[in-house]
Amino acid sequence: MSDDTVRRRQLIEATIETLAEVGFHAASLSEIARRAKVSTGLFAHYFGDKDGLLEATLRFMAARLARSTAARLSAAATRLERVFAVCEAALADEEFDRRTGAVWLAFWGQMAHSDRFRRVQRVYELRMISNLRHALHGLVPEDRVDPSAVLIAAGIDGLWLRSHAAAPGDGAIFSDGRSARALIRVLIEGLLACPAPEASAAPLSKASSAPSLQRGGLAVPAGPWNGKAQGPPDWEALGAADRARVLRRCADALRTGQGALARLEALETGRPIRATAADLSEAIADFEDAAGAALDMRRVRIELAGGRVEERRSARGRVVAAAIPWSRPVLEIGACARAPARGDALRFSVDPHAARTVAEVVGLLANAGLPDGVLAPAPREAGRRKNADSSFDDTAPFGRAGPKAATVNLPGADLDAVARSVCLGSRAWTGSTFASQSLVCVHASIRRRFAEACAAAAAGLVTGDPLAQETEVGPLLSPEHGQWILDLLAAEVGAGASLVAGGRTLSASPAEPVFLAPTIVEGCGPRSALARAHTFAPVVALQSFDDDEQVAFALLREDDAAQAIGVFAGDWERAARLVAACDRPLSFVNDDGLGESLHAWRRRLAADAPPVRRTIMARPPGGF
Repeated sequence: MSDDTVRRRQLIEATIETLAEVGFHAASLSEIARRAKVSTGLFAHYFGDKDGLLEATLRFMAARLARSTAARLSAAATRLERVFAVCEAALADEEFDRRTGAVWLAFWGQMAHSDRFRRVQRVYELRMISNLRHALHGLVPEDRVDPSAVLIAAGIDGLWLRSHAAAPGDGAIFSDGRSARALIRVLIEGLLACPAPEASAAPLSKASSAPSLQRGGLAVPAGPWNGKAQGPPDWEALGAADRARVLRRCADALRTGQGALARLEALETGRPIRATAADLSEAIADFEDAAGAALDMRRVRIELAGGRVEERRSARGRVVAAAIPWSRPVLEIGACARAPARGDALRFSVDPHAARTVAEVVGLLANAGLPDGVLAPAPREAGRRKNADSSFDDTAPFGRAGPKAATVNLPGADLDAVARSVCLGSRAWTGSTFASQSLVCVHASIRRRFAEACAAAAAGLVTGDPLAQETEVGPLLSPEHGQWILDLLAAEVGAGASLVAGGRTLSASPAEPVFLAPTIVEGCGPRSALARAHTFAPVVALQSFDDDEQVAFALLREDDAAQAIGVFAGDWERAARLVAACDRPLSFVNDDGLGESLHAWRRRLAADAPPVRRTIMARPPGGF
C-alpha cells in the first residue's frame, strides 16, 4: 500500500470519527483536521474540497460493505444461502455499532441535497438488488424475481433504519443485528413459500410463462421451451470447445456446492449423507467426462482419395427426454450430462419428492453458464399402484417394477462378507445403496445359513439421522412408503415366505420420520412382488435355486441384459461358467461391491469401442 493510500485512509477514518461524534453539520474541515492533527490544506491536496472528502468517505464505507458481501457470497454454496449472505452482510453486527450507524444516518440525511451522495447510494442499491436477483433465480417464479429482490432490499434498509430510530430499552424487536437478521429471514421464507398469484389476462412473455416446479418453497425454472425438436438457439450456436468449457464450469460449480447439496438431498430423500456425497462425486465426474466428450464431437475433416474431403460433425439440436427419480436425483442428472455435450437439450420429469434437490442443481448449473432451456425440468405427479400385484406406474415415487441387478451366492463363498455387502446395497453392480435393489439368489444348500448371516448383518447396520456420517440406513420417504412395504411383506409371508429379521416400522410419533427395521425375507418365489419391485428400502428378499442353469436362465436371462451381476463362489471355474451363461456387460466375482460404483464402471463401458464384456474378479489367496 502506497504512502498516499495510507494517508487518504487515515483522513477518511478521521472523518468517520468526527461525523460519529459531532454530526454532519458540525463536521467542518477544521474540526476534522484538528482531530486528525493535520492542516486543512492536506484535505485539499487529496480530496479537493469538503464535498470531495465526504464523497470519498461514503464510497469507503460502501466499498467495505461490498467486500463483506462478496466474502459471504463466496462462502455460500446454494442460492438460498446467497440470498441470506446479502442480508447478513448488510445487517451484520458491525453495521449496528454506534460509530458506523451514526455515519450512515448522517449521509442518508443529506441524500436529498447532494447529487454526489445520491450517485454513491444508487450504486450501493443496484449492487444489492443485483446480488439478490441473481440468487433468487430458481427460488421464485421468474416474474417475481425483481419484485422480491426490491422487497428484500427495502426490508433490509427499513429494519436497519428502524433499529436506529428505536430508543435504548424501549422494547423494539429489531434493535440489533441479530434480531434484524432473524426478521429478514422470516420475510424471505414467507416470499419463497407464498404461491404465485393467478395469471392475469395480459399476455405473458416467453420467459415469464415458463412453467416451474415448486415444493417446500423452492422452484425449478423450466426455461423457455418451444416444444420443437431442437435445443435453445444460443446453446446450438456454441461450438464444441465452448460447450466443453461450460460443462467444466458445471463440474466446478457442483464441486463447490458439494457439501450443502449432499445435505439437502439427504434431508429431502432420507438417504444417508455418505451415499448422497458419493453420488455427487459421480455426478461431478459425469460432467467432466461430458466436457471431454464434447471436444470429441468437433467438426472433423478427413482427406480422401482423389482430392476429396469428407467433413464430419455431430448431429445436435435434439430434445432428449429423461425421468429423474427421488432415489438418486443428482446422480441421474449427471448421467444425462452427455446430452448437452452433444448440443442437445434435456427435457426431464422430476419426482416431486426430489424437487428441492433438483432445483438447487439446476440453479448451480445455470450460475455456471448453462443456458436456460438446456436442462428443462417439468413436474410430474407421484404415481400410484395400479393393482395388487407387482405392476406399477413408471412415475411412482417408490415400488416401480422393472429389471434389477442380481446377486448370486454359490457354495463355498464367505457368507458373512457377502451378507454385509448385500445389506449395504452392493453398490458396484446394483448402482444403489438400498439393499432392496438387487435380486438375491442363493443356492438351496446354503439357503438357511445365508439367511442367518444376513440377519446378523442387518442387526449391525446403523439406522438413524441421514446427516450423520455413521448412518448406514436412513428413514423411508414417507409413512405411505412404509405402509406399502409392510403390505408387500404381509403378502409375501402369506404366500409362504419366512420373515427372518425386521419387518416393522420404527417411529416414536406421527410427526417423526419413519424407519424400517432392516428386513430379511427368505423363501420368496421367482415372481415375488417384493423381490421384483424397486422398494428403495433396507429389504433383502432371498430366492433359492437348485442348480446354476436354473438361476442363469430362469431368473436372470429374462431380465434386462444391461443389468450387472455379482457372483460369489468357492469354485472359481463354476463362477466363470455362470458369468458366461448370464452374458452381462459387467460382472463381479467375489468382489464385495463396496468399492468403485456401477456408475463409474458404466462410464468406462461407454468408452469401449466395440463394446466388450467385463468381469471383475477379486484375487483369491493362491492367485489366478
